[in-house]
Amino acid sequence: MSEFPTIREILKRPYFQGATVHASEKALDREVEWVHILEVTDVGELLNGNELILSTGLSWKDGDEAGVSFLRQIMASRASGLCLETGRVIDRIPEQMLQLAKRNDFPIIIFHPDRHVRYIEITRDIHTWIINRQRGSFFQENRWTHKWLNGEIEEAEIRRRLLTAKPGLKLGLNMAVVFELEAAKLHTPDFETRCIQKNMTARHVFESEGFYLIPTIADTHLVYILLDLETRPDIDAAAARALSRFLQADKRQPPEFVKFAGAGRSFRALTDLQDSYRTALDVIGIQKDIGPLPNPFDRDLHLYRILYKLRESGELPKLVRDRLGPLLQADNERRDLWIKTLKTYFEQNLAKRETAEALFISRQTLYARLEKIAELLGGDFHAPGQRLALELAVCGYEYLRRSGSSEIM
Repeated sequence: MSEFPTIREILKRPYFQGATVHASEKALDREVEWVHILEVTDVGELLNGNELILSTGLSWKDGDEAGVSFLRQIMASRASGLCLETGRVIDRIPEQMLQLAKRNDFPIIIFHPDRHVRYIEITRDIHTWIINRQRGSFFQENRWTHKWLNGEIEEAEIRRRLLTAKPGLKLGLNMAVVFELEAAKLHTPDFETRCIQKNMTARHVFESEGFYLIPTIADTHLVYILLDLETRPDIDAAAARALSRFLQADKRQPPEFVKFAGAGRSFRALTDLQDSYRTALDVIGIQKDIGPLPNPFDRDLHLYRILYKLRESGELPKLVRDRLGPLLQADNERRDLWIKTLKTYFEQNLAKRETAEALFISRQTLYARLEKIAELLGGDFHAPGQRLALELAVCGYEYLRRSGSSEIM
């Protein structure tokens, strides 16, 4: 049995008895991942794909062309089918719509006035059916993927399980993407249902970017294991597009489900999933310290990874105090002024003219500040070793300040 029901199976549900079906055999085999009631003229990005659309025709009741446009839009969004009701808003289905659907093997199902149906009841019925069908599949995957995340399965066994789930799968680069969930939501009655809904959205979004997705829950984290179906040399750009789309979809359906997201290090050997998972957790840990990152990917952490590990070990505040101690003892205004000057000086690769311009001060003012900083620090901070340690300390100060730490004050 497939993870998702087909149009053919859905038509056997009680609410569809007596409906007229315009569909080829190919159209009847379309899978349905969700149901969506839609009454708009501009579909835009409202659909994720593989939805069964329910409509009364309200948005195009005044003209056949609007109905054809609506149909073209939902087909372009890869909807699975369209259900229409006659007798309340529209009396007939335009022939152009039926012909367009026929040419594209797209099913149209018509409910007639003599058998009034409530779309909300149809939606609830099919959603419950899909979720119950998904529940068994999700928790079956959850058991063995936990062992995979913990490094408790050999590569041959992982490969066997993956090929059983998706025959013919060719493995390239892979990645773990982790979402930290609101802890309070883990114990709500609808958590399981919402989790399955998110997984279905994610499956569509990530698979449209060429990934095979395996979801699992680990502690307070929703984990998506991404396997590249296109065997590309680099998967970060595709993963970034999919992650952005998924997070946007989460924001459109409040209350938001995801607190933080982190994408781990890409890997080729299947037994390296554990490393990708851990680095994804590090990305989340950094964001819990300093706030959301624009690109929450391990490969984009750069200096943040060093600072995060130093803070985890307790060494970061010590480094900052050892290197910047005399500056930190000044009043807030002077302390911030000097550290900002140093930070900009390093960012401009010790170029004084560019530094003065970036700070909107004269070069004479900059020289005076640098002389005072050198006097307080008691040495030549331009020497390579000194500069590297001091630059790291300045970045560490900024990191701790953004995290709200009082360890350096």
